[in-house]
Amino acid sequence: MEDKITKEGQSCKKCQTPVVLVVNTRKSPKKKNKGYYTSWLKCPQCKTIYFDETKHVYTKLPNHKRIESPVLAWLPINKPDGSPGWRPLKNWQEVIRFQGLCQIKSEYLREFQTLIHSLKSANNY
Repeated sequence: MEDKITKEGQSCKKCQTPVVLVVNTRKSPKKKNKGYYTSWLKCPQCKTIYFDETKHVYTKLPNHKRIESPVLAWLPINKPDGSPGWRPLKNWQEVIRFQGLCQIKSEYLREFQTLIHSLKSANNY
């Protein structure tokens, strides 16, 4: 297994010459880049560059999709026009509050029963 080159003076993997530390002299990264390295290691003989992720600075974080809370249960409601509908319940406090009225999704039923049992045993319910 090959060791990573992380310190100045370690031998280059290709030519065994000691690598030197190069410090980034740019004042600011290019606008389109997501990040830059503050420093890296370079072999003076074969010009191989070794980057260390601990020296990487991210200027733009990758776009993450918003993670929404799962729908634990559905509460029947009357819509403003008078037609029946369902309101999603996304936290356990609402589910407990409306437990006699709501329909708990089957994949969360066991978790709900465990929660109710623990509340009853702690005399909080």
